[in-house]
Amino acid sequence: MKTFLFSFFLVLSFATVSFSQDLQQKSTTLTNIRASSLNGEQPLVFIDSLATKINHLVIKPSQIEVLKIYKGASALKIFGEKGENGVVLVELKKDIPLQRLNKVYDHFKVSQANRKLKVLLNKSLLVDQQFFLADLSQIEKIEVTKLDATSPRKWSFNEDESYLNIVTVKE
Repeated sequence: MKTFLFSFFLVLSFATVSFSQDLQQKSTTLTNIRASSLNGEQPLVFIDSLATKINHLVIKPSQIEVLKIYKGASALKIFGEKGENGVVLVELKKDIPLQRLNKVYDHFKVSQANRKLKVLLNKSLLVDQQFFLADLSQIEKIEVTKLDATSPRKWSFNEDESYLNIVTVKE
């Protein structure tokens, strides 16, 4: 019996380490994709046929089941011009409802006046709002904010301009 229990816990520990390494690899891959897209050449991301951009996506890396990356000629061949900067296909572990920006506004009861403000995600500007896609459980709050006058990030010459900042859950 002791041998069986020892074997069981040994197998369980290897499975846990393997799962943890797989999860870490997916998180690292997403981080690498985000870092490589800083030059403006963002790959197109598809999650369950919904198009998004990696820095407009709010999900936990642990929710990802499969991550397929297409670059260069293979991306162009399969996806045409849309794939010129690469394509990332993401399959989630379970059916997680992902919402576009208007549904997020509705969920957090954002007023019509505030919906006209420029949108930030954790104080980074969302350039293409139509690509925003989020798991609502990963959004902590939505707040109206102004940028600090000493901030190196400037999206307007108007220092009094307000922004709608989507704050995500801290892990």
